[in-house]
Amino acid sequence: MANTVIMPRQGQSVESCIITAWQKKKGDTVNVGDILFSYETDKSAFDEPSQFAGTILEVLVSEGDVVPCLDPVCIIGEAGEDISALLPGADAAVKKLRRKTQRKKPSPLKRLQPYPNPPASACSSLPEHVCLPSRPAWI
Repeated sequence: MANTVIMPRQGQSVESCIITAWQKKKGDTVNVGDILFSYETDKSAFDEPSQFAGTILEVLVSEGDVVPCLDPVCIIGEAGEDISALLPGADAAVKKLRRKTQRKKPSPLKRLQPYPNPPASACSSLPEHVCLPSRPAWI
C-alpha cells in the first residue's frame, strides 16, 4: 500500500517550509530512516527521514518550493502500484463526480404561515393586558 509523505510541522507558529534539496528522486528505493529531502523554516533547517520502506513513486514538489505544513510532498510504495487516488486533485475529481451523480432537486421553500389569533374563548378568562384581541402576522 502506498503512503503519502507530508511536510512536517516544526512548531505551532510554522505555517510553511521551503524544500532546499531532494536526496532521493522518483524511482529510487528507500528504507526507513533514509533522508528523503532537506527543508528549512524561517529559523532552522532540517532533514526529513523516511518513515516507510519502498520506492518513491511520485515527487509532488520541487526544490525551492514553499510547501504548507502537512501538505503531501511525495508518495512511497511498491513499484508499479496505482497511486491515482493519492495524487493532488484526486479528491476534488471524486467529489465532483459524486456531486454529479447525487444531485437532488432543491426542495421548495415552505411559506411561513401567520401566527393565528387565539380564539375569543381563550382570552375571556385572562386579564386584558395578557391577551390581545388581534396579533400582527409577524409574531
